[in-house]
Amino acid sequence: MRFSSAVLALAAAFGAVDAAPSPANTGLKGFNYGAFFLNQQAKVQADFTYEFKRAKALPGTSGWTSARLYTMGMFYLPS
Repeated sequence: MRFSSAVLALAAAFGAVDAAPSPANTGLKGFNYGAFFLNQQAKVQADFTYEFKRAKALPGTSGWTSARLYTMGMFYLPS
């Protein structure tokens, strides 16, 4: 299980935005996760547990308690 460095960079960017709260960004805070890896392999519970623990440990993410799972339905299993 590898944690994408792009996700870490994105989280760091959001942390910088969060440093100056405004009415637009004082609502819910959290992370978005994909349901698949880049090789189209579906993630399992252990993968999400790993990602959630890594995200929780990121500096500047205190209070970020929300996670959303996204999939675009672009990965199809052969019939």
